[in-house]
Amino acid sequence: MAAPLPPLALGDLASLVPSGGLRWIVLCRPAELLADETVRALLATAFDGNRYDAFAQDTGVDLRRVERAVVAGFDASTSYLVGGGFDRANVAARWRDRLVHGAAHASAREDVTRIRGDVGTTPETLLLLGAQVACFTVGGELPARAAEAYALDRLHAPRALASPPLASLVAHFGDAPLVALAPGPFEQRWAHAARGLVGAASAVGVALAPTSGRVGLRIGLAGVPREPGDRAVRLLRAAWDDLAAGPIGGLALRGCSAPTTSIEGDVVALRSDLDAGTLGRGVAAALHLGIADIMREGSAPPGH
Repeated sequence: MAAPLPPLALGDLASLVPSGGLRWIVLCRPAELLADETVRALLATAFDGNRYDAFAQDTGVDLRRVERAVVAGFDASTSYLVGGGFDRANVAARWRDRLVHGAAHASAREDVTRIRGDVGTTPETLLLLGAQVACFTVGGELPARAAEAYALDRLHAPRALASPPLASLVAHFGDAPLVALAPGPFEQRWAHAARGLVGAASAVGVALAPTSGRVGLRIGLAGVPREPGDRAVRLLRAAWDDLAAGPIGGLALRGCSAPTTSIEGDVVALRSDLDAGTLGRGVAAALHLGIADIMREGSAPPGH
């Protein structure tokens, strides 16, 4: 009789993401967010609700049932990890249907399955870990390979959130249901954002949490050099004012509470509560612009 397999080392989904080559990472709890009336109202102003059904039909994953999700961007690929909200056999079947050619199937053990193939000219990989964790990777398959190796306890390379500066931001944001993080150093087009604070930071992050018809917003920049007179705090507040004065920021931030700024440990922070309705309209408008254009609203104009 064969010995039972050791349990997979799944832990938190973010523990399956390597730090090498990471450009950005989003942590969220979709089921919790989509069950909140504030979030549903916000999304309804920017997105067609039928998209959830279409996504479930295409992938076999119902985001309204997904307890945890992580999206991570790398130089050559994007990785989507979900916990719960799917049937393993159904997801595998739908994934095979998506692949145009070159489908290859591999199983390290009976509860670990990897399916790789091409959709058009883009390689895509599905990794199933146990019954309730799936990793979808678009582009190079290295993030899926790393997630598999972590789960099998065969990889001991640094994980995305295991060390500063991202670990500092995760601790700073606490239990927020939606957190977006990006480690530095930042490209030139980002370096001047937020009046140059982004270029000086070792990592930046944003957290959102719905609160009774409003959305709590927290912004954090880790590793910004300390200067006399809390100059970084003043610059962050000035960058917020720049954003609020722009066309997109002026729409999204209308009705927000007065922001508060602070230095908490090694994080320069800003907090505000936003009106969900105006934020949703701002998001809808922002979809027509590139993110770099939006961030420029928070940069100082020449001569400032």
